[in-house]
Amino acid sequence: MARPQSQVTSSKLPPKLQAEQRQKSLIRWVLTRRMTFVDLEAADLDDDGLVSPSRFVLYKLKEIGKISEEDIAM
Repeated sequence: MARPQSQVTSSKLPPKLQAEQRQKSLIRWVLTRRMTFVDLEAADLDDDGLVSPSRFVLYKLKEIGKISEEDIAM
């Protein structure tokens, strides 16, 4: 009996699609996991003890690999 299309394993996908699935999984995990105090300290980019909404967004984008430290420094 053939598997339904939704149950095709990732090993049968081309490498590019496998990489996209891994990236989507990472993004989903980063955006849904609970924040810890360590995360908040890491999001405090200028070590002033405060995390503004914009700094938090920058931290999350950096965490999922959408921007780099050089992008933030600009």
